[in-house]
Amino acid sequence: STLDHADFALGSGDFTIDLWFNCTTGGGTFQGLAGQTDSVSTLSSISFEFMRTDANVIFAHVFVGATQYAVTGTTQFTGGVNTGWHHAAFVRTSGTLKLFIDGVQEGSSVAIAGTVNDSSAALAVGRSGERTGFDWIGFLDEFRLSVGVARWTTNFTPPTAAYNDGLTITSLTTPASIHVGDRVEELELRVLELEEENAKLKAAKPSRLGLPNGSATKEGHTDLRVR
Repeated sequence: STLDHADFALGSGDFTIDLWFNCTTGGGTFQGLAGQTDSVSTLSSISFEFMRTDANVIFAHVFVGATQYAVTGTTQFTGGVNTGWHHAAFVRTSGTLKLFIDGVQEGSSVAIAGTVNDSSAALAVGRSGERTGFDWIGFLDEFRLSVGVARWTTNFTPPTAAYNDGLTITSLTTPASIHVGDRVEELELRVLELEEENAKLKAAKPSRLGLPNGSATKEGHTDLRVR
């Protein structure tokens, strides 16, 4: 997780939140993929949450004040159903929210108006912000938050290589110095907890490592990425 930053504000325009996930737990519980909210999910503190629900489908929502705008997937994911790596993308495009799983839109498009809450809570990957008890059990990779751009608006082929927007990591200590041009961001590195089968998954898909990277501003939008 990392403390709030002005770059995380989703605002009133387009955005994209995407990542790769691999679920290794049973069904019937909420599992947080990522989010920015306080520990008790005060409505005004919620910017976004991205999760697997207790119905085992992917769900994402944002709040504008106390009003929720949510999209819900249809494909179930557990440690025994639709196993392996999958791509998920939560997109706001021209006043519409969409959810894509493995490049295919799931659920209905949802109209949204207004400015998404600018939360002061920590942003976390692997759980819903500062909430506890909903930690992700499995593996995550290539988390990216892009403010100001709808990367996908129709069905697409998910990326097959690690994201690379010219970031240079000059340190892997805590905090790490991430250089983008003349800009330096100080971000804490957090190694995601991995289960015993991590070694097997690394060997099978070496690009999915689950190690935090950093944040950057490029081409007029904000990217926050975790590998």
